[in-house]
Amino acid sequence: MESPRAFSASVHGEGLRKPRSKLPQGETNSKIDVGSMSKSKADHRMRRDLKLALAASIVMNVTLTFYNRGSIGQIFLVILAFWLMALCFVIAALIFIIARISPTRQRPMIGLVLKWISPILRRSTTGVVLAGLVAGSALFSLPFGLAVLRYDINSAKAYCENLRPAIERHRTETGRYPEFPPGILPEASLPRLLRSGGFHRAQVDDYMFFFEDPSGIFDTIVYDSRRGAWRVDHD
Repeated sequence: MESPRAFSASVHGEGLRKPRSKLPQGETNSKIDVGSMSKSKADHRMRRDLKLALAASIVMNVTLTFYNRGSIGQIFLVILAFWLMALCFVIAALIFIIARISPTRQRPMIGLVLKWISPILRRSTTGVVLAGLVAGSALFSLPFGLAVLRYDINSAKAYCENLRPAIERHRTETGRYPEFPPGILPEASLPRLLRSGGFHRAQVDDYMFFFEDPSGIFDTIVYDSRRGAWRVDHD
């Protein structure tokens, strides 16, 4: 049997103990569902943005590789893309810093603006970073473009050198070099670097092949029959 003092302490303790507030089961589940849906939408949006960024990077690199083909234009575009990537990262860092500013510690008007714009800035940070990564990925196109350029140059040289025996035979038979190489293909069938115009010039005692070097500014690749070698003229 409890003593009067123990009973009194028990009564007072129960009286002082506050009942725990409990949310209705439906409201708790509703909050959990809303949070799960928001996280699911954010994950879906992130996966979608990553796929778009990857697709844009692939299209850009393929275009730079096979359209610009290691030219000075591609080198310029890659440098520009690198600086664009750096700019995107700086902008993303500034957005992140602004989004982290607490609205409650600012003046009322500034606080309202920050409270409204912070969620937008947080969502846009990912997009800006992805844009910078896509721009920076242009660097991967450069070695492939230069490889394509070497192929184009070697193809043009090989075609020109295959014309030499017919040119020399014409000179042996007629005593002069031909104005146009014998057996030359139609322009559409020529190697890419030989399609921009005439690539052969005959003189009294010699002849030369020449075509533009896309990797330089006003550079020309020349074959001189007197020297029997190729060179690059920087005009």
